[in-house]
Amino acid sequence: MTDDKRYTRSVSQLKSYTRCGQAYFLERMVRPRLPEAPAAWTALGSAFHAAYEGWELTSRQQPLADWFDRAYEMEISKLKERQPDLSQWLKRPNVRTVERDIELYAEIGRKQAEAYQEHCEEAGWVLYELPNGLPALEVSFEINLGGVPVRGTIDSILEWPDGRVTVRDLKTGNVEEDNRQLGLYRHVAIEQFGLDLRWGEFWYTKRGVSGGWVDLTRYTKEYLTEVYEALDRGIDNRVFLARPGSHCEMCGVKPYCPEKGWLDERSRQ
Repeated sequence: MTDDKRYTRSVSQLKSYTRCGQAYFLERMVRPRLPEAPAAWTALGSAFHAAYEGWELTSRQQPLADWFDRAYEMEISKLKERQPDLSQWLKRPNVRTVERDIELYAEIGRKQAEAYQEHCEEAGWVLYELPNGLPALEVSFEINLGGVPVRGTIDSILEWPDGRVTVRDLKTGNVEEDNRQLGLYRHVAIEQFGLDLRWGEFWYTKRGVSGGWVDLTRYTKEYLTEVYEALDRGIDNRVFLARPGSHCEMCGVKPYCPEKGWLDERSRQ
């Protein structure tokens, strides 16, 4: 049995749906939910964002790496509660065991946290102050594009010495260039905070570098409305096409995929 409608769309839905429609269906539409395979890299991503938020909100009083250590341990514990059998977890093919993969990602995440703290302390920007007096960090929003409610969270809005304001999204995994995400954040910053905002960037913690400045003026409200209305139509009309590729190896619902998998018949209904 599956859901027929998700009334609120999101940035993550757009990314998931356009990456692979079949994975979107398996992850989000099948009921009861299929058991997804946990992976240490997802714990790293969640932990890094939580750690950075905690570090900034406490005025950077403790090392970011210490924040990460605690957050990563909590995320791994949550995943183990959901799936205690580590043989069912995903891991990188060049690592022998899941246990070792978990240990290695703890080390990787700590190094990324150390490097990002150094970057933040040397950078010329400061976090933009929102009207409520809080720093523009993990800024949740919900807006309407046409008739489609869209929700999401902006990682950070930065203010520069020359008065420029930019949006930044932290990426802990591989390089990706879905600039529609940054474009949506620009629109939210303009609509909700009245900011004169043109530029955005992805910051890749894995490499410790920016993906480069992206001119976001092409992502008008009209264009974004077309994108999210198309997403809404595709889901409503149950258009869930598989897009096989190298990303399949890291897919948590691969075992249930009609294209790549071999398990639960619910995925074929």
